[in-house]
Amino acid sequence: MNKLVLLFLLLLVLPFTSSYVLINLENRNTHLHWNSWPVDYKINLNSSADFNATVVNDTIHDDFLRWTNISPSNLTVSYQGDTSTDSASNDGENAIFFLSSWPYNSGTIGITLISYNTVTGVIVDADIAFNDANFNFDTAGDSGKMDIHSIAVHEIGHFLGLDHSNLGTTSPWGVGTTEVPTMYPFASNGQTHARTPELDDRAGTIGLLRNQSGLSTGTILGNVRRNTSSDSGIQGASVILFNNSIPMIGTLTEADAFTDGDFNMTGIPPGNYTLGVTPLSGNGVTKSNLNDWDDLETDFSQEYYPGFNRVAYASNLNIGNNTTTGINLTQAFKDNNNIAPNISLIGPANATTVQLPLNFTFNVTDDLQTRIACNISIGGNLTAINATNNTVMNYTTSTVSVGSHLWNVTCVDYSGNSTTSVTQNFTADSTPIRLTINSPANNSNTSNGTMLFNYTVTSDNNNSCSIELNDTVIVTTAHTTGANFTYSHNLSNFSNTWSVNCSDNSGNTTNSGNYSFVYDNRTPQVTLVIPGTVVPVGTNFNFTFYAIDNYAGVLNCTLYVNKTSNGTTLATNNTNTTLNRTLSDGTYNWSVGCKDSVNNTANSSIQNFTIDGLAPGINHNINANMTSQNLSLVVHVNQTENGTLWYRFDNESNATACSSCNNSNVTLNLKKLGNHTFYLYGNDSYGNLNSTSVNFTLLLDTDGDGNPDYNETDADNDSITDSGEKIIGMASNINGLSNMTVTVNLSSNLSQNFTGLQTMLIKNDNFTLIEVPINFSVNDSYAVRLGELFVDNTSNSTHGSLLISGLELQSGRKKDVLFNKVGSQNGVCIADRENVTSLSQISTDCSGTNETAVVCDSTVTSGYTCDEDTTFTDYYRVTGVQNSGVIQYSVSTSSSSSSSSSSSGGGGGGGGGGGGGGLFPADTTPTDYDLLEVIDALNSSHTLTEMLHGLKKIELFFTQNTTSSFKVKKPQSFPGNSEEERPGIHYRSFHITAGTELKNNLDFALFQFSVNTSWRDQHNFEETEIIVVLWNTEEKVWEEISTNPVSSSETTTQYEAVTSKLGIFSIVGTNISIELEVEGDIETIALEEIEEELPLPEEVEEGSSLLGITLVLVVLLGVALVFTAKRKKN
Repeated sequence: MNKLVLLFLLLLVLPFTSSYVLINLENRNTHLHWNSWPVDYKINLNSSADFNATVVNDTIHDDFLRWTNISPSNLTVSYQGDTSTDSASNDGENAIFFLSSWPYNSGTIGITLISYNTVTGVIVDADIAFNDANFNFDTAGDSGKMDIHSIAVHEIGHFLGLDHSNLGTTSPWGVGTTEVPTMYPFASNGQTHARTPELDDRAGTIGLLRNQSGLSTGTILGNVRRNTSSDSGIQGASVILFNNSIPMIGTLTEADAFTDGDFNMTGIPPGNYTLGVTPLSGNGVTKSNLNDWDDLETDFSQEYYPGFNRVAYASNLNIGNNTTTGINLTQAFKDNNNIAPNISLIGPANATTVQLPLNFTFNVTDDLQTRIACNISIGGNLTAINATNNTVMNYTTSTVSVGSHLWNVTCVDYSGNSTTSVTQNFTADSTPIRLTINSPANNSNTSNGTMLFNYTVTSDNNNSCSIELNDTVIVTTAHTTGANFTYSHNLSNFSNTWSVNCSDNSGNTTNSGNYSFVYDNRTPQVTLVIPGTVVPVGTNFNFTFYAIDNYAGVLNCTLYVNKTSNGTTLATNNTNTTLNRTLSDGTYNWSVGCKDSVNNTANSSIQNFTIDGLAPGINHNINANMTSQNLSLVVHVNQTENGTLWYRFDNESNATACSSCNNSNVTLNLKKLGNHTFYLYGNDSYGNLNSTSVNFTLLLDTDGDGNPDYNETDADNDSITDSGEKIIGMASNINGLSNMTVTVNLSSNLSQNFTGLQTMLIKNDNFTLIEVPINFSVNDSYAVRLGELFVDNTSNSTHGSLLISGLELQSGRKKDVLFNKVGSQNGVCIADRENVTSLSQISTDCSGTNETAVVCDSTVTSGYTCDEDTTFTDYYRVTGVQNSGVIQYSVSTSSSSSSSSSSSGGGGGGGGGGGGGGLFPADTTPTDYDLLEVIDALNSSHTLTEMLHGLKKIELFFTQNTTSSFKVKKPQSFPGNSEEERPGIHYRSFHITAGTELKNNLDFALFQFSVNTSWRDQHNFEETEIIVVLWNTEEKVWEEISTNPVSSSETTTQYEAVTSKLGIFSIVGTNISIELEVEGDIETIALEEIEEELPLPEEVEEGSSLLGITLVLVVLLGVALVFTAKRKKN
């Protein structure tokens, strides 16, 4: 069954830690999508506290354009004007608004709420709300405010169908960084990067298209498996596409109806890429940030296509505007090899003399790697070189001393295979320049804007040296053979690189190499996190803050409480730091001051907070005795401070009365009169909790005048004294279900004097739940007080049920109950005891007090029967019930109980109509019928009202003494296609329903009817061509029963018919004998009335006709008890 589900997509406040992922259904058989484009939307232009209507209008429209202008997807939307909507609901209006009262997590900046079909994935409603209560927004990227453009563009991405991106700002790959996608799930003040969708976001818009043919972008199809192509696929693996080691587009395996580790990555601009897969962890995004991905797998290794665990081996993918398939990864790494690289030395050649500076060249090749780690050894001194496969590598140095030296190269691949080249010798000529860098030291830092650069140079000749700062020569100085030189220079850059280059008169040169230092004159930023303006109950709690510095990894920070130092700690840069302190109740302020490694100092803002450890006072209006018109009671609860109020009564579960409030009215559905206990709990906004309880007695006050029924003589004010009334109250007095109605003899007017045996029907939404027989003419003290009733037909997904409490029956009578047949269980468990008000009170094995398991096959078990109706589908009727608690139950049928007897189960029998759903349709128009009873008889004769249904008389014969009831009526409708299949020409139809005992004990029935001579003459039928047919509900055919004319007059012919089954009968005329057939599936419809066991009256009319019995016996001598002849329609 299709249903709509509400989906929440949040954007949270957290520091950025920076393919596209479409919003998938829980079973991931498709992704959420709009059924058609353009998508309509409206804006509440006057809902923002930060912007006027013009700014809101321009901002939202501009941010939609950032998505719709993306080519080649070119999504379309349509603005439908202003709206006053300020809450999210599935109302078909896609609304965008700001909320000054925020009902969600206070750390949520914006939220998109999507209603969608759980089977098709079609979005039917989407609303966007911005948190105006906890955040300030602006359009200029102010560092202290949220950029509304970034937040709106992100939420519109959800609105269109995009989930949060699986790309973050830190890379789990060991190389490269990522651009932060717009759909990354976190944001912070002043950040504007999310205004412009990145490549991952833009690719996602193509994934939203239902038809992607003709686009100028490429697609990659592949899968990720455990070990081999035949192993199980990995679910939720993060697949990333790289360009020059930079992650560009990501997606997840087994999304959008893909299974067994498959993935589909679309919207790729043509170009060269590499592809890898990694568990979704370590990049700032986890499965909790994605919709319904709790089951994604992370127990596998990072891998690059086509099967390497190092990026150096990754194969190049040339992607065009087509589909690339077979990009599969199997966790079977090809780079686990034992083949070492091969090295060729080029120069200096063996046994040669070379001049300083020296240039060393070599070539290394490997069967897998692109980059290879090598060490060049010159005279035993090693230098690391990251070599490129099959490329001549150059290494130049001036530090080799004059004289003879040996050199070689050693290389090792990522699998640890190492090789060393041959060793060659050379002679270095000339004395090199010796250069020493003194200050500033490498990787140092300073807050002084003037830097003193100092070096020492020594050579055999005069020399000249230049200082370079950030690739610019700032001074050149000539030296004699040796010098120590200092130069002062004003700094302007934060990050700096410097070096010294020297050359002498002999052509020798030397270079110091690059040295780095930081000029840091920027103060840190300190932000307070908790406590806020208030703190939870208790005086021991945490102060949490974080400090951000441009350079320092650790800062020295001091906590100030009421502007007095309360301790110092070392805080890691850009990381929450927590200090635990104990304070007494009161009002305080706090702040934090931090300084970095070069003593740049900053202080946070000062924030006030209160410690409150007192619980609120709570109260209610319950007294020792409470009156109500039914079993529900409205209670007023309150507390002295705003907070949360919740309650429970007796052994029920806790329920919330209200949140962020100080008073509320709650309704208690007590399910019975008498003694109860009410529990009330309240806590304030600081978390302080208080509780109370009260015992009380619930008294019935049917008319609601404040005076309990036991003090009144006419409790329902219907001018009928209670002592002479069988039904007291109205349907509205019944508790448990809404829309209840009660009828007697099809009348809902209960303020009248009924007579004789009648059936009271208790209905919900015009569907009958309970049938109660009442003899209104008996002078007894019996009365139904509707205000004492509790009724519930709530069914779970596997069991139908019906619960009734407080319904007493007239002496010696039982009631019928009907309920929904939800599951496939073959029977019911009947808990026939008082006050069964919850399914949990019925034992799981049907072994509790007064609990009986009954198979729903018309079998009588301990006086109960359960029938699956043969006319109406999916209904169970349970008969013989005194009290009521009934639920579907699987009953073992391996052996028969001694208390059970088999039902005849004939054509229209089988336990009466309307078996399931807990309900059957009520009569929409008055239905006339004869309601009759058999009391402790072997046979009985009954004269009927022929004008109602066509029968004049019926005589019943039983196999044993029988007490039961039956009804004769005109059918309101016919099952399935039975009317079309009925043979001959139809004259009249009647429907006989009976109680279980009558059906089980019936030997045969004889009934009398008449047919007008004028009708026979009109259709040219002889007297013997009039027959009665019975609808066989099991075989879905009409069966002829024994029918004979017994007398005639000028106007009518009298007939008798004999049957051993009850059900729907038709009197027809036919002169063609052909076989009836039913082809195809049978459609079953619900008849307006059902077969039912009817109540017995207190008094029984005497006079069963012995003549009638004799007549039946005479007829039986001449005909078979039931003669079945199948006929076709003419």
